[in-house]
Amino acid sequence: MRRKLIARVMVAVLGAALVGVASPGPAAAVPPPYAGTSTFIDLNWPATSPGGPVEFDGWLAFLPGGVSSAQTLHVSRQDALGLHALPDVTTDAEGHFVLSDTPIHHGSNIYTFRYPGTESQAPASTSVTVLVDGTTSELTLTAPSTGKRAAKLTLRGTLTLSGKPVPAPWTLQVVRKDAAGSTKLPAVTATSAGAFSVSDTPPVGGNNTYTVTFVGDNFVTGSTRSAVVSIAHDPTTLRLTTKADPKKWAPKVTVTAYLGKTHTNRKVCLYAKSHGEGQRTLKCGYVNSSGNLKTTDLISTRTVFTAKFTGDHRHAPATVTSVVKPPANVTVALISPSYTKSGKYRVFKRKSNPVTKSWVSPETKGVCMYYTVQKYTSGKWRTVSTSKCHKLNSASQGKYTYKGKRTVGVNYRVRAKFAGNTANKATNSYWEYFRFRN
Repeated sequence: MRRKLIARVMVAVLGAALVGVASPGPAAAVPPPYAGTSTFIDLNWPATSPGGPVEFDGWLAFLPGGVSSAQTLHVSRQDALGLHALPDVTTDAEGHFVLSDTPIHHGSNIYTFRYPGTESQAPASTSVTVLVDGTTSELTLTAPSTGKRAAKLTLRGTLTLSGKPVPAPWTLQVVRKDAAGSTKLPAVTATSAGAFSVSDTPPVGGNNTYTVTFVGDNFVTGSTRSAVVSIAHDPTTLRLTTKADPKKWAPKVTVTAYLGKTHTNRKVCLYAKSHGEGQRTLKCGYVNSSGNLKTTDLISTRTVFTAKFTGDHRHAPATVTSVVKPPANVTVALISPSYTKSGKYRVFKRKSNPVTKSWVSPETKGVCMYYTVQKYTSGKWRTVSTSKCHKLNSASQGKYTYKGKRTVGVNYRVRAKFAGNTANKATNSYWEYFRFRN
């Protein structure tokens, strides 16, 4: 007894549909010789197969009239390996046929049955899919989280098939991917218990990704597993020196970076970041044969100089800094009251109070200025007055009035000291000289 499919694939060519349809040319359309006939192919088939032969039970039907003699159908199978022509099948006198086929690859197997037709009977074809089960494979892989460059490390894993140890040795492919690219490593073989190990000596620092692949075969599914090992770079020697006049305001700074042994990269970049400003690029280039890269920079405030090496496949990136904090520029002048001059001395009346004004560059506000007055006695300059904090105003100026003891005919001098801040270090001005007269 034949079983019919609920869903039927049908190809019908109706010659009657062509009658009376005008062709674009002057001649009327000529219907094919099998016009007015239909052909059907019905199939019963397993949707899935655990392996082994797949059985098809089919029926070829003609309308009108029905099958009255044996007919031939062409059969093909499409799988992951390509298209395969199978032996033709022949129906019995009533159109019934059977087919048994053993797939050669797991997964989707598409079977196509095609009736070529005759001069009086329309052709037809139908396709069905059979999912062929494969043995499921699974990989495990364990690896150290870190390692050293150019030092041996070992990864270990297991291969199982459908949850059981492998019944025979299987070959596994291994690939290492690092910053230099991908490298195919020697294949490894799993034991009969499914165990395998991978030994390698990574030449490149950074993340090294190891991928183990089991390709499988026609009836064993493939699988893959990866593990990442962080490989330490070799340390890099990078030094930075700065040279500048420690007493000069806005000095010229000589900046020199030294790069030790590296693998391929010999490039260093020098940067500067002055107080209150963004980072500036001073120079990027390759070190000379002695490993040095040199440049100069003019600064007026505290500046952080930085040398950077980005690293290479074997050596680690490196960054070093050096700080130069120049003195502020402090100037002073005796400005009042009225005076006369005698060489470098300003001469004031004994009862007057000399006023010293100071200026600081770069401009700053609220920083303390201290004023020192000395007089020359017994062959030596001796301090007679030291002021308390006098803060600079918004114009970066300070003022000090000397009201201490004074002696006619004795030499005096005064200077200002900038207390220092985050931008500039403490600095003394030059001396201003004065005397008193009656």
